[in-house]
Amino acid sequence: MSRLTVKERVMLHLCNFSHLRDEYEVVLEVTQEGIAEEVDIKINHVPRAMKVLMEEELILVRTAPIRGGKRRRKSYFLTDRGLLETNDFRKLLEEAEVQIIDGNKRTTSTIGDLRRLLGSNVQYLHVFNHVDEDGCFHMNSFCGQGIEDRGTEPQTYTLFGEVPWQDEFFGREHELEQLQEWLDSSAISVIVIAGVDGQGKKSLMARLLEDYIGERHIFWNRCNPWDDLVDLTEHVARFLESLRRPALKALMRTRRTWDERAVMEELRKEMCDMSAIVFIGDIMTCAGCMPIVKEIIQASRLNPELKLVLSTTDNELFRNRYRDHSGDFIRIMNLEGLKQADARYFFKDSLSDRQLEMLVNLSNGHPRTLKSFSRLDLSNITSKAGEVNDDQMMIRFLQNLESG
Repeated sequence: MSRLTVKERVMLHLCNFSHLRDEYEVVLEVTQEGIAEEVDIKINHVPRAMKVLMEEELILVRTAPIRGGKRRRKSYFLTDRGLLETNDFRKLLEEAEVQIIDGNKRTTSTIGDLRRLLGSNVQYLHVFNHVDEDGCFHMNSFCGQGIEDRGTEPQTYTLFGEVPWQDEFFGREHELEQLQEWLDSSAISVIVIAGVDGQGKKSLMARLLEDYIGERHIFWNRCNPWDDLVDLTEHVARFLESLRRPALKALMRTRRTWDERAVMEELRKEMCDMSAIVFIGDIMTCAGCMPIVKEIIQASRLNPELKLVLSTTDNELFRNRYRDHSGDFIRIMNLEGLKQADARYFFKDSLSDRQLEMLVNLSNGHPRTLKSFSRLDLSNITSKAGEVNDDQMMIRFLQNLESG
């Protein structure tokens, strides 16, 4: 494998700091001193290298304060064009073969697989710096010990999105356990939670999410009727950029016209090697978002560390729209109404068992309806429950709701 040029090393290094491009403060690694140290060149050679990259419109320069300091320094970042070129270049390098020498062991791998073995916190440039002219990577010189004895580096996981945290969770413990079992299964990639509005899908998803904070990257998005494919893709692109995967966002910035095929292809590439759970709520309210959901489904089938959790009000409509992506890797949970014992949470001791039973039957255990009923004065209605039929009871409830 040929040695990397100074230009290639600089671009690989700066690619790790693109998330700071618009920040007020920057880090020392994007200054001339930091670049010289990381790229392993003399500091007086850095200005010349930066000039060549700026002439090719691959980097930009701005003056910014360094974190922990007061002085403002010149700092360098890749442009959108530079990000795209670096990403394409990196993907080619990932396929390059390398001989891993670990003590007396010698194995053949690729740069991409080697980097995943070392840990996602390890930068590609650091890997390349330890590959000699014969294409050999010496494990002992990199970490001082063998693969088997080397502990993995601590990983900081990202939670992205405005999660509707729930103060109360009840009546769905069994469903939560089932969802956790599915998420932990390597054979299941996609989970769909189906139920009518107000059935508790959002609360269940938010509670499920809590158990995986700190274990995987988490993306949360709730679709709105006015959202389109571009909106959801931009949200995902910002999530990927926060993980130092800026290629998708850079591609969307540089394209003057929307190229769905190119964007979806880049999205799949970015997600095929990441450990994350993607939560998308109310997916059927945004019919135009189907392409991105299909790409994430496809990526999850190739990557067992990627999971997709969706919610929908229409199970059959979901099956029809995504019939080309059906199989044993998908599990669908149809949420039913709350049982009487769980519905007691809303009313405490204000109702008798008979009165509560009637309310649960009338509402089919619908959580939002039961919660609305709990805010009403039901004493006059339920005291005569035995004297009227269910239809009359429902009419009285609706009248009470309107007047309340």
